[in-house]
Amino acid sequence: QKNFMFFPRSREPFFTGKLKVRMWHPRADLAIRYTTDDTPPNAKSALYANPIEISETTTFRAAVFAGDTRLDLKDAVIFRKVDNLKATQTQGMKR
Repeated sequence: QKNFMFFPRSREPFFTGKLKVRMWHPRADLAIRYTTDDTPPNAKSALYANPIEISETTTFRAAVFAGDTRLDLKDAVIFRKVDNLKATQTQGMKR
């Protein structure tokens, strides 16, 4: 299950304005569930179906499920809203 990915693919992408976050897994028969409060997803978490538009700094955690069984948990990914993208090129923001 190591092919589970977020798009944009950067570990901690920066953005201005709005950003559409996409999630993908090669097995279409599995459900992707996610949270935006930095808690691990469970079988009752939001079900990913379409890109999610965000307009502020947001932490996503996602997992792949077969029914109620979690198969793969993705590390948290932080999408950071900034005023100036050029300023982020000279500084590294680590979680």
